[in-house]
Amino acid sequence: MKRSKDPSEHILASLSDGVVVTDPACRVLLCNPAMEEMTGTSSRRATGVALATLLPKESPIPARVIATLETGHPFFIPDAEWLRWDREPLPTSLTISAILDKAGETLGAVLVVRDLRRIKALQESQRPAERLTAFGILAAAMAHEIKNPLLGIRGAAQLLREELATDDAREYTDVIIREADRLNVLMEEMLDFARPHPLARTLVNVHEVLDSVIALERPSCTVHGVQIRQQYDPSLPDLRADRNHLTQAFLNLIRNA
Repeated sequence: MKRSKDPSEHILASLSDGVVVTDPACRVLLCNPAMEEMTGTSSRRATGVALATLLPKESPIPARVIATLETGHPFFIPDAEWLRWDREPLPTSLTISAILDKAGETLGAVLVVRDLRRIKALQESQRPAERLTAFGILAAAMAHEIKNPLLGIRGAAQLLREELATDDAREYTDVIIREADRLNVLMEEMLDFARPHPLARTLVNVHEVLDSVIALERPSCTVHGVQIRQQYDPSLPDLRADRNHLTQAFLNLIRNA
């Protein structure tokens, strides 16, 4: 009759965290399959070697293991590096506990090692979003601070324009008013960036949107001597888009041009 394995072997094999067992001299006795997979080093090759040889130089882990062996007190290291077979660092957290017999004598130490690569990757992926959020908050604060004095400047320029006697003098106040309006639009765009609204997608006829945009901008174009020629592709189908955002995009293109 074939003898069944020790139940502890099944337990070690089923754990998703790595397990390393050392003797009182801090030499490796065994590694479970999860630890082999994490490091790429088999338990057979690791058995009998000093724990320090599996770790980066100046690693705090061997000293913590020795302290656990001497005192019996467990240690938790939230952020420590292990070495893979290719000598690349492996970010881990680990718990170190003493193995005691019935008489309280120390037989060795057990290290439960958790792979932090996925957590680190998730943290890295979240950092751009956090920076973007912080920039949005800063943009909103700046926009609010700028808009208030900007309105005051525009109002003062309008009052001054009424007091001036010649059109030549009024031309300068017109410049102030026009640039104040342009800055106000920029501040509104910053606020929209800081608090983006969800898109309201509907079927939109691009030709109709362009017609409305041109109707809005035609007076300004006429003043500046700009001629508009409309030439559409009649085969272009309707788009599923946000009409307001699409209108704003076309307005920006025409005004920037």
